[in-house]
Amino acid sequence: MARVTIESFNDLSNAFGEEKAKLIIKAIEDINDLATRKGLLELKVELIKWNVGTMVAMTGIFGLLLKLFG
Repeated sequence: MARVTIESFNDLSNAFGEEKAKLIIKAIEDINDLATRKGLLELKVELIKWNVGTMVAMTGIFGLLLKLFG
């Protein structure tokens, strides 16, 4: 909660209660951490790796099906 101003926390706390305000602040901080350039770059690299892996697996399955039924 260090990055959030006391006024913002108080406003959220008044609107939703202290426990929910803490959860909202935690979610905002988590999203803020993810939204860094480095975080987005790492996510992009992971997505590319998953996509390449999926394409390789699909190619293998397609090749096997061609061998069996082709």
